[in-house]
Amino acid sequence: MQKLNLIVGVLVFLLVAIRHFIPFKVKYWHIMAFGAVILILSSSVSLSEAYRSIDFDVIISLFGMFSLGFALEESGYLGHIIYKYFKRTRVVKELVLLSVFVFGFASALLMNDTIAIVGVPVILLLAKNYGLDKKFLVLLLAFSVTTGSVLSPLGNPQNLLIAMSPVFTNPFVEFFKFLFIPTLLNLLLLFLFTTTVFREEFHSRPLSHSQEPIRDKELARLSKISLYIFFFLIGLKVLEFLVKFNFKLKISLIPIVAAIPLYLFCKKRWKILKGVDYETLAFFVGMFIVTDALTKDPLFANITKGGGLNPVSDLAVIINSLFLSQIISNVPLTIFYLKLLKVFSAPQISYIVLAFASTIAGNLTVLGAASNVIIISNVEKRTHKHIINFFEFMKFGVPLTILQVVVFLLCLQFYRLIGWV
Repeated sequence: MQKLNLIVGVLVFLLVAIRHFIPFKVKYWHIMAFGAVILILSSSVSLSEAYRSIDFDVIISLFGMFSLGFALEESGYLGHIIYKYFKRTRVVKELVLLSVFVFGFASALLMNDTIAIVGVPVILLLAKNYGLDKKFLVLLLAFSVTTGSVLSPLGNPQNLLIAMSPVFTNPFVEFFKFLFIPTLLNLLLLFLFTTTVFREEFHSRPLSHSQEPIRDKELARLSKISLYIFFFLIGLKVLEFLVKFNFKLKISLIPIVAAIPLYLFCKKRWKILKGVDYETLAFFVGMFIVTDALTKDPLFANITKGGGLNPVSDLAVIINSLFLSQIISNVPLTIFYLKLLKVFSAPQISYIVLAFASTIAGNLTVLGAASNVIIISNVEKRTHKHIINFFEFMKFGVPLTILQVVVFLLCLQFYRLIGWV
């Protein structure tokens, strides 16, 4: 049965890679659901095992964010926010520079999947208002949220898992100490990278800004309240880490709590409920089942020992994270690798390296991060067309990831020289 797990895992990966060649329309969630159903029907995975493999914290969090994101867009309030922050940009280069750092640092605070959800209608509005290529903006959003989310324990689910390890006494301070400089440099590198490979987008014509009207004032007001609740609860979670008071609400529940006013007081509650992206939720359910089955294959554990490298050395952690995140995604990879680090009594810096590598792996291929799938699936759903395929993503993602890893390794060497490590 373990052999079947590996076969299904490889098949899913291949179908994702060749999806745009298939003569009929196939979405990411179709592929993951297909893999999960095969595993369950073949009895390779029991129903109880499949249920236990699903991370319902992630599903609940995404449901809340999809609700809030739909309400923000439907009301027109999202367009209002975009105009407010981008109206001062004069040319495309300034617009892109602002976008990279806004998406990046917002991901560090609000989690990459959150900004991936909210960011899709933003980039589509930017494409409409400023005549920019959608493929370029999809890549810009995907690379920005991945790169920026490296910085913080709240940047992505795997960082949160790592930050909960006992090797950290104050995760926010320790993540910031080692990851602020490489994150800042890599966001700047991303901007320079885009100006080089997408130079045709950077025309010098002055930008003409147009303010989007608020279409539904009641929904905009409730959306604003939900946003305030969301930021307030995030602030409490940050304080919980900083001053060690006990705030028991899970981070995964914050989006759903923030969305409560929308469902209690809004007349369009059923429209919001209908507007939730259930296809992406189905993708995540299938992904949890398939990747959990795949990690049980002995070959998966053996890969980490390949090449005679110490599996917890900096180089091994980076190589294994970059490679295995493409196969099983970065959250399952992190769960697996945290066990390795604990067995080998690895130092704190190894956990920092894992946080960087498991996250930046999302820039390598579409499957490297769930946020990539969220962005591409939502754009396809809204535009009813393929925007970018697996190999096009890799064409830009591979060189960018290599450069960003080099930046991190140089920073790591600098930290060793000054005695931080």
